[in-house]
Amino acid sequence: MYEYQSDKRLYEKYRDGGKPFEIKRHTVKDYYAHFHFAVEICSVRRGSFEFILNGARGRASEGEILFVNSGEIHQYFESDGCEVVICIMNDTYTADFTAEFGNVRFDSLLTDGQANAEAARLMDEEFGRQNDDFFLDKKVFADRLYGILCRAYPVRPPRKEQLLLSEVLEYVHSHFKENLTVGFVAEQFSYSRSRFLKLFQRNVGVDFRVFLNDMRAGTVHHALRDPQYVGWTLIQVVQECGFQSMATFYRSYKRLYGRLPERNALKRKM
Repeated sequence: MYEYQSDKRLYEKYRDGGKPFEIKRHTVKDYYAHFHFAVEICSVRRGSFEFILNGARGRASEGEILFVNSGEIHQYFESDGCEVVICIMNDTYTADFTAEFGNVRFDSLLTDGQANAEAARLMDEEFGRQNDDFFLDKKVFADRLYGILCRAYPVRPPRKEQLLLSEVLEYVHSHFKENLTVGFVAEQFSYSRSRFLKLFQRNVGVDFRVFLNDMRAGTVHHALRDPQYVGWTLIQVVQECGFQSMATFYRSYKRLYGRLPERNALKRKM
């Protein structure tokens, strides 16, 4: 059971829009499984922590870098005293790298001590002046950071399954309010139902139907706090977000948030 977080949402869309750039230093706490299309670069400064990345569990230790490529589902587990510096950048900042190398990916765990130390110094420098929001300076930082990593590590085209995952994530995010079935989604990507389920489970670490309903439940959670929906009944919001059954909604919401929704949330003055 992980700590409840009020902003919990499977797709953290806010990290992808506009010009989001974030660099932070903190100790590792439990953080639920989520994805975004901004890259996330995690430099471990002290201790180690466990993570799950696309369904595979691993551990990142002091001096290593965990590189979360665009669209990869990741989850962190609390580790007492483990300190990290994390930089999150969307494609506005990584455009030069993509233009030069195309749609390629770094390995998840980067272990070259010398290169990582150089990257860590650069990240510390940027963290020290993070209140300066001048876009070009941050883009130069991104180019320098990618330059360090590219000299030390290979980049590879995404595997077919990785491409499938990214495409499925985008498709589900665009259509999750519709009456999607496993068979229908599998057909959109030219897979049999059983093959699609196996590929999704292996790469994401959760059944597709659970994933879909978690996305819907997260949307309901936010709608219950949105002035736009004041006056709506709970069942209206639940149906609007794609659920066909209240029982399925309650089960999904409780699994995601550890409790049932507050019934009077829509009656509150915002």
